[in-house]
This record gives sequence, C-alpha cells and structure tokens, in this order.
Amino acid sequence: MEDLAYTAGIIDGEGSIGVSLRKATQSYHLMVQVSMKLPTIIPKWLLTNFGGNYGEYKQSKRAYGEGIIAKWSIHGTAAQEFILSIYPYLMDKKDQAEVALVFPISHKGRRNAEYDIQSVCYDRLRQLKR
Repeated sequence: MEDLAYTAGIIDGEGSIGVSLRKATQSYHLMVQVSMKLPTIIPKWLLTNFGGNYGEYKQSKRAYGEGIIAKWSIHGTAAQEFILSIYPYLMDKKDQAEVALVFPISHKGRRNAEYDIQSVCYDRLRQLKR
C-alpha cells in the first residue's frame, strides 16, 4: 500500500495522464508518463514495479538547462490497470484518472464505435490540464 501511495504522489507531482491523437491514423491512445532529469532512479523504479517503457534523451539548452531526461511511460489497457491501482491515493490528478478509466481502448485505428467516446475523453483531459 505504501508503494502505491508513493507512486500516486509521483504521478500527482511529476506525471502526466493523457490521450494523444495520432493524426496519420486518426486514432487516440491513452498513456501515463513521468519525465525527470537525471540523476534519478524513479523512472527505472516505475519500470521495474509497473512495466511499461523507459528511455533517456538529451534535453535542449532552451528547456531549463542541458541534461539527460529519463522518461517512463505506460499505454493502453496497462495504463488503465496502473491508474486503477493508484487511484485511491491520487489527489491532484484524480479527475484526469477518472476520464482515463472510462477511455475505451481500441486497437482498430480509424473511426470505429469507440472513436466518439475517445474524442470526448481527449477533449476533457485537455480541459482538465488547463
């Protein structure tokens, strides 16, 4: 339970819950991600404990100074399962989590039965982030 509460704190403070629109395929994709400047072990800790993806990239000089950024992300159904596990402990991003949990996961690509609901979720998450 302490790990889940700690993880929710990471997501509340440093994380992002969102839906991206891939214009080429006109499809929506749910994701949760955390990006932090190295040195830090948190993104790798998230990968070890919750799965997903990990990568490192060079930060541009214009963005808060040079350095290496570590990024952890999780997508689709796995993102929903992750959100559900930390949901009781979220504070700042609880509204975003609620939208993500009703987001219909579809692997069909272009306009399908879930597309309109996905579009509403996408718009709602954008509103909540303002």
